[in-house]
Amino acid sequence: MAIEKTLYVKKSGYNNILVTQRGSVRTLWSPRDVKQTEIDMNNPHVPNLEYARNMLLSLAFVPNAISIAVMGLGGGSIPLALLNILGGCSIDVVEIDEEMVYVAREFFNLPVSPRLSLVIDDAYHFLSNCGERYDAIILDAYIGRTMSEKIPTDDFLHKTALRLADGGVLAVNLMSSDSKIYYDTLWTIGLNFNHLWTIECECSRNVIVFAGRSKITPFSLAMNAQTIEQAIAQNIRQNIGQAIGQNNSKTIRQSPPGTFKPSTLVHRLTYHGF
Repeated sequence: MAIEKTLYVKKSGYNNILVTQRGSVRTLWSPRDVKQTEIDMNNPHVPNLEYARNMLLSLAFVPNAISIAVMGLGGGSIPLALLNILGGCSIDVVEIDEEMVYVAREFFNLPVSPRLSLVIDDAYHFLSNCGERYDAIILDAYIGRTMSEKIPTDDFLHKTALRLADGGVLAVNLMSSDSKIYYDTLWTIGLNFNHLWTIECECSRNVIVFAGRSKITPFSLAMNAQTIEQAIAQNIRQNIGQAIGQNNSKTIRQSPPGTFKPSTLVHRLTYHGF
């Protein structure tokens, strides 16, 4: 078994940050017992953590998204995957801890791209003041195990709904370990959006909630998931080819089949009407 190596340790104003690597798998911990991000450096195009892959299922609701906002950067595996999957989409990432931007760039392959904007701000303040409307808003704003107390409120979720384009989707990473907070938050999301879908992670207590004001049929979700799956395969092949060409390296390999299969995940969604 490979030995775990410590690559970076830093206490920021918000997080106790630790980056480790075991074999080809690199992990961001904050704090030491909570995985925030994990990628395989031989296959960096798809997140290793199940919850992060499940959040990408938001694309089944908006397969032609041209603008996405991500609240919470961590190591950047979600925006990195979105850049690889959606060739023409612009992504705004909001992160309160500036140190995370350094970590994502230095250790987790987050590129400098004209399609990627990084904003150092609080998610509540950003969504309260920005004038943009997004096809998808991905909400993954945690400090350790704790979500900001402003986020699961009626006020914040109402502001978030106003920032979604027509037909847009909100994806929220929730923890079901505290059932009262989980169901209270789910109810509050439902008060601001007419339609909710959830998918439970099989390897953790994470539950991803997808919320929108327009209903989408299971058939449309399934068709959209197949479209996204094809785009993933095509774009990853292109990125791998470019990386090998630039680096002359054989260590970058294609994502193994089944690593992220939207067409399978979509059938695990549970619908909740409000």
